[in-house]
Amino acid sequence: MIRLVPEKLDFVISTTHLRAAYDETADAVINVDVQTIADYDAQRYREVDIHFECVAEIRCITLNFFEVNHEGYSVLGLGDQPVQTWRQTGVHPNPCFYQVMDSVLLSARKALYDPSGSLGLKHYLLVGYDSHVEVLAKVYRCSFR
Repeated sequence: MIRLVPEKLDFVISTTHLRAAYDETADAVINVDVQTIADYDAQRYREVDIHFECVAEIRCITLNFFEVNHEGYSVLGLGDQPVQTWRQTGVHPNPCFYQVMDSVLLSARKALYDPSGSLGLKHYLLVGYDSHVEVLAKVYRCSFR
């Protein structure tokens, strides 16, 4: 079972495409369309760049994550009324951006990328409509365009 912990974000990824750029001397950047609660109310979208630092691996998969892993994943902490929770807390309970807990991929790659454990790599998952991106990286930051 793949256990997903939603990142605490004020937006939800709402896209039919993900754009990824990787430079071995800089960050990996994933560009996605998102909605904040104000955007959701106004029925508009905006772009966000998610910059990953200290990237060990990035995988772009052109398959819907939830369909491919049907009943093989769980999203921790979901409630019955996501929009109401979003309005009350300012954090979307299921932003389609997760940290994968007890990651099989990270465990398998740790000896290769970070044998001493000093990098503190994490396994991140960004889910679009028909594709998803997996990133093994230390940290990320988001910036609206």
